[in-house]
Amino acid sequence: MINAAFTLVGVVSLSGAIIYLSGIKYWSPALGFVRENIVFLLLFMFFTATTALSGLTDGSLIAGRMSKYVFWKNTIISVFKIPLPILIFAHWGSFGIFAGMGTGFAVGVLITWLFFLPKVYEGYFPRPAIAKDIMQKVLPYSFANYAANLLNMAPQYIYPLMVLNIVGPENSAYFYVSWMMTMVLSVIPNGISQSLLAEGSHDPKKLGRDGRKVLLLSLGISIPAVGAMVLLGGWLLHFFGPGYSEKGTTVLIYLAIAVIPQCINTLYITVNQVKKQIYLIIAQTSFLSIVALGVGYFWLGRVGLPGIGMAYLTAHLVLSILVFRPLWIALKESYVTSAQVQ
Repeated sequence: MINAAFTLVGVVSLSGAIIYLSGIKYWSPALGFVRENIVFLLLFMFFTATTALSGLTDGSLIAGRMSKYVFWKNTIISVFKIPLPILIFAHWGSFGIFAGMGTGFAVGVLITWLFFLPKVYEGYFPRPAIAKDIMQKVLPYSFANYAANLLNMAPQYIYPLMVLNIVGPENSAYFYVSWMMTMVLSVIPNGISQSLLAEGSHDPKKLGRDGRKVLLLSLGISIPAVGAMVLLGGWLLHFFGPGYSEKGTTVLIYLAIAVIPQCINTLYITVNQVKKQIYLIIAQTSFLSIVALGVGYFWLGRVGLPGIGMAYLTAHLVLSILVFRPLWIALKESYVTSAQVQ
């Protein structure tokens, strides 16, 4: 079943990469150089597949109630994707940043397949597989969940193209490095909430009690981490070269602060995943992507790179205000139900 899911995602992601490359001159002419270099083209397809598979490996580990491996896998990815563009792929320019990130995902997926998953599922070994009957049963729910996840990740996928096409490749590099650095912080709420998903799916009665703990823990770790990034981010950007600190610090600060309301938003998504309320997840992620991308496009053309950070922070902040009350009610109801059962 696991290998069948990996096979399906791999085939679909490769197909998507081919379609994207076929029409790249229409939706992102500035990236046309990728098609002109066979190495870049093949790496683009490979990294597209490994990035898609990375999310599925997380789900496999969570289903096995081993979310600690998700944390270690994502930590490995973060450790690789930040220094590689400087140490290994600097001669590739802007594509080197993408290659560094893609290599991080590839290493994370490979380690998970060879070491983490065999510890969770005895006898597991990665190989192509097809399970038609089982996949037909789970595809409707999985497709809806995937659509919601795609909406949630839309800023991550579209922001770099938006910056590239509106303010040029130089600013795109400044933005992408700032984005990668702050997304390391996103591992905190995402990883902790995934632990709740693993436990809540097996015992929903504990959702209220554990959900409150997850919220406090996420905020307790994220706030000082965000503070450190705000204070040290500009200094760290100096290591990427001239201009990165000057052009990227402000947007980095906005993106880092956005992690705090993201703790609330990520938890609400997790609670609704446990409750299988996919329509609420789609509504939440749709709001996030529409505001983040729409406001980002408007502000980017007027205030430059900081506009993207302002839009991303605004989207998460407004969304967290909207969902906090229903989140708290859901956790309270689950807590009361658990207490009555006991």
